[in-house]
Amino acid sequence: TNIVSKQCGLEVYMVFEKFTERSQLILVEAQKESQYFNHGYIGTEHILLGILKENGVARELLTKNNIKIDIVKRAIEDYLGYGDIQVSMGEMLINPRTKRIFEDSLVKARIYNHNLINPEHILLSLLDDVDGVAYYLLKNLKLNFDLVKEELKIYLKEVNVLKDNIEEKNKKTRKTPMLDQYGTNMTELAKEEKLDPVIGRDIRFLGNDGQCFRFGLDAFFLGYIL
Repeated sequence: TNIVSKQCGLEVYMVFEKFTERSQLILVEAQKESQYFNHGYIGTEHILLGILKENGVARELLTKNNIKIDIVKRAIEDYLGYGDIQVSMGEMLINPRTKRIFEDSLVKARIYNHNLINPEHILLSLLDDVDGVAYYLLKNLKLNFDLVKEELKIYLKEVNVLKDNIEEKNKKTRKTPMLDQYGTNMTELAKEEKLDPVIGRDIRFLGNDGQCFRFGLDAFFLGYIL
């Protein structure tokens, strides 16, 4: 079982490597929203909030259809309420459905011959996930799924693939510019002997069998902790 867990973690890590800076921001903001509700995990509803906090086409299409962050937060409060599980900023607990959303986002990116996962790929995956909490909330908020999906597909067809390639090169050169803004460089703290040994540095995933497995945050975020 341990081998299976490690393999699953590796698969998701490989998907995370394909995240653009914008998609990284969504994950960071989703974690913050999960902590706000004390839910103890990152679900599709938190990813939806993350998209609404990222200033891009995905957010624009949602807000144009009256799907705004304050409305969604109220809907989450009414549907799920607040939990009592506090997760430190040093770890992320991603549930199986969110993991599948990320994997499907990579599939969608490849359909459009894109090298990296943008928020628009993630939103398209959320809109196809008919059993997810995000889908349920958007359905209750009367979103026109067909219209938004069609607009997303038109946008994705027009996206310059070369731009993705340039962004990927810049990402490798600049490492994690978005996380420079939102995170703490643990590598630098370690060099300065300021590293708190009790701080967790894990991304954790809940398997379909309820088992929890992990890999270090620094493996994905290159030495950063949120």
